[in-house]
Amino acid sequence: MKNIFYIVFLLLNLNMFAQQLGNNSVYTMGKDTANIFIAVNAGGYYSSSIFNNQMMDKFIYGGFVDETLKNKALKKAKRVNYLGAELSSEIYYSNTQNLLFKDWGFYVGLSYHYNIGTQFTNDAYQLIFYGNKILENQKATLSPSAFYLRDVNQFSFGLNKKNKHKIGVTLSSFNNNTGAEIIDGTFYTGTNGNYLEVDIDGSYYAVDTNSSIKFLANNAMGIGIDYETMFSLNENKKGQKVVVGIKNLGVISQKNTYIITANTKYKYNGLEVSSLKNIGEGLLTSNSIQDSLGVTTEIKNSISLLPFEIYFYQIPSYQKRIELIYGFRFKYGSAYKALLYAGGNVKMNEKYSVSTFVSHGGYANFQWGISAQAHLKKMNIGINSNNLIGVVSQKAFGKSIGLNLTYIL
Repeated sequence: MKNIFYIVFLLLNLNMFAQQLGNNSVYTMGKDTANIFIAVNAGGYYSSSIFNNQMMDKFIYGGFVDETLKNKALKKAKRVNYLGAELSSEIYYSNTQNLLFKDWGFYVGLSYHYNIGTQFTNDAYQLIFYGNKILENQKATLSPSAFYLRDVNQFSFGLNKKNKHKIGVTLSSFNNNTGAEIIDGTFYTGTNGNYLEVDIDGSYYAVDTNSSIKFLANNAMGIGIDYETMFSLNENKKGQKVVVGIKNLGVISQKNTYIITANTKYKYNGLEVSSLKNIGEGLLTSNSIQDSLGVTTEIKNSISLLPFEIYFYQIPSYQKRIELIYGFRFKYGSAYKALLYAGGNVKMNEKYSVSTFVSHGGYANFQWGISAQAHLKKMNIGINSNNLIGVVSQKAFGKSIGLNLTYIL
């Protein structure tokens, strides 16, 4: 029972650490005209579909979560709720002029990514923040719930055909790769708590990164394929261009992975106590509860899918006065809803432009973003935020900032 509750609390409590991170924006610089360039990108964000910044500040800086804050979150709660954060930095070099063969040049990149995300049900939220008394004589649904934590360094390289077609490989070295899932789970509380029933089908895994043990540190490795293509919606050179791609589709190999699984039911009908010494004996001891739940723990090597990403987006050409921008992004295995966004780019003059857009998905619901770009002779500079309101308002559901610097060689 102790391990089962450990899994549940991982899903619902460790999200409190997520808000300290900062966001990669949906904005992308227009690089299709540059033959050789080097780019530096950095960003971070956190967001939630249920917790506003006022409540998340309590998790970050400490403080008491009162009934008002809990009730506000409860009003926003849906069947499944989300909370997550990402932090990333990247340096990227592309050369389409010094060709390797035919029309194909090459690219190479180094990056660091930190991602933490969780999804949890409305009932699970109530159990954690209000206690099981609020769901007396009801069966609380715990699934689908999930938690993921990934800390990874990546090296990418591949072929680039005039920035219109790219295919390559990404090698990933994980400092941490942890996850938990409740595929099917319920929690029932009888009148006055005299009857409890827990039914869990779930698992928890974590790679052993103990550097004191030889060959165990940093032992999760991945290899994935990247593919991206750009095409114009019309033959006009100033027409809209759309990019479609898939990132990091491949496998991850983990050695010495701790895997905890449970697929069983536990019932508790109360305990008859004839003397004080019986209170700590019998069914209530952690070992006997764990035995009755049938929790199994093993250490083994494993191979699974990498958390790959599918995306498409329309980029502005920065030649028209006003241009439409839009996009879609989905991340497999990240407790991440499909993200949709749409907006427009306004060309102020030959050097400056501004984009604004609304988005829905990821770890949040609707958000408003904005970005500003300076297009200099040899350099493009961009700053952006997917959630501008969150920067100034405690009533918003997250914060975001992103920076981009591209130097054309």
